[in-house]
Amino acid sequence: MTDPIPLPAARRLAWCLWLAFLACYPLSQRMPPAWAWENGMLENIQVAMLLAGALWALLAWRRLRPGPAAVLAACAVPVWLLLAGRECSWGAVFLPPLGFDKDGPVYASRILWYRPLVGPFAGAVLGGLLLLAWRHRLGRLIKDLIVRRRFPWGILVVVVVVGYASTFAEGHLRPFTGFIFDQADAYEELAELVGYLARLAMQGSVLRELAIR
Repeated sequence: MTDPIPLPAARRLAWCLWLAFLACYPLSQRMPPAWAWENGMLENIQVAMLLAGALWALLAWRRLRPGPAAVLAACAVPVWLLLAGRECSWGAVFLPPLGFDKDGPVYASRILWYRPLVGPFAGAVLGGLLLLAWRHRLGRLIKDLIVRRRFPWGILVVVVVVGYASTFAEGHLRPFTGFIFDQADAYEELAELVGYLARLAMQGSVLRELAIR
């Protein structure tokens, strides 16, 4: 009888991601602070990863079409692009910094003339994606993966936990908003990096399972 527990590769990925997450704190205490600056090395790597996720989803859409799996891949593309836009402060990082403080250069999206339009635009895009997902019954694809025990739950848990850790490091997680530790910015950027890696892994796992179903 074959092993009913699927996705051994996804399990290995989840364990690797957990190890990477656990390494974030000791690495953050030793890395140069400049790496975690706004528009610094870590953020540039994050943006590259997000754009790679969008390209990966686009290629999956071309490979899987026609069908609902292709629609799911297409829906992922604008999500990756919105995340990349957020990491770039919606374009503010391409302008000269407003100044410098102890955490490096300061960028602010509020100076952008189109900044008031970003929220409604992102909301409209996400609303359109939800409508598209409902129209093509994309929830059935995920439900099918869950029923067949092919959904990468382990990777999803990493995404959630790392998201909370990043929010904690930013000082936005209640009731720990006043908690501060050394190199918090570095820890936040490293945690976000692991979180984006986990999202890439989750996308790859789901699209792979849909391609061979």
